[in-house]
Amino acid sequence: MYMNPERISLPSLVQTKISVDSGITTGVQSNEYKVTLLAGKRYYIALYQLSHNRKNVLRLGFNVISGSGSLLSENPITNSHLVYDIPRNCSVIRTYLENAPDDEYVIRVHPKCNAVNVYCYNMASIDQKTSALEFITLTRGAECNYAKYHKSRLIDYTTCSGKEDSDPEQTKNYWGQTWFKRIRFSPSNLLVARNDFTFTYTLKGGNPRKFGSGGDCYSESKVDCRKGEFKINLNGTDMRLTGNVSWVAKGYPLDSHRITQYTNEKNQIISGHCGGSCVECQPAGGHIMLLPDMCLAGVKSTTASMSGKKNTLSRPETRPKRSPWWSWFW
Repeated sequence: MYMNPERISLPSLVQTKISVDSGITTGVQSNEYKVTLLAGKRYYIALYQLSHNRKNVLRLGFNVISGSGSLLSENPITNSHLVYDIPRNCSVIRTYLENAPDDEYVIRVHPKCNAVNVYCYNMASIDQKTSALEFITLTRGAECNYAKYHKSRLIDYTTCSGKEDSDPEQTKNYWGQTWFKRIRFSPSNLLVARNDFTFTYTLKGGNPRKFGSGGDCYSESKVDCRKGEFKINLNGTDMRLTGNVSWVAKGYPLDSHRITQYTNEKNQIISGHCGGSCVECQPAGGHIMLLPDMCLAGVKSTTASMSGKKNTLSRPETRPKRSPWWSWFW
């Protein structure tokens, strides 16, 4: 749905009315929703309903208000245009929505979890073999999602204070700070692509730093003077980290003093300082795995549950008898 704002004859506002009738044993239940649309923005409409039947009748109407009066239209949408399922990735959305722009969409990454909002990137690629990519928009901002490897080093690095070497050889290929606006992940296994810097900013002259990493070569002292740090804040997204996530240190010296000020709030806000001579901290195993914030008990990952399923939407006639979700795209 798109209104060109450069067309003077078109109004700036359109009110859309959506009504859904569900056939149930006690009669017909009807719900209406009204949405105000702005000119110059693209919209797609997706409605989700828990239901075990297909007696749904969807009507989409619009009321165009302009200086010369109003135009009211309401027409039923045929069953052949209803799609029974929520797309599992952005490439499926691109297949069903012609000329869909890079934008926020809804996908389902696990059958036992709520659908999640993702940013679909590369939707306009001419080469259909090039997959559209899924990103999580970090709504708390890049200032709350960064990775830092500190540059300077104490001349006497056995202490925790004193004169510093501002450009040491030890940090030449490592120092840098990267801020993340969005992070890319794979819907098939929910692993974060920690080295994707599409929506990032790195300190001028520095090296891009992987998401969730930090470090320094500042001091090997056991006193907490760590300069490297990382922060992850998933609040406001539909995601959190898996329950067994942890961070480990690599480098010298390796002791319990390398990672300090580590905090973890419900697997959505995680931060820590780390360093040594030289020490870097990373998530254990080098991986960060996401999970939708709302799932049924016992859901841990999507690898086993989704690996055997095709990433396609199915029409009503090809769906199994039980169809828990339905949606329609325009």
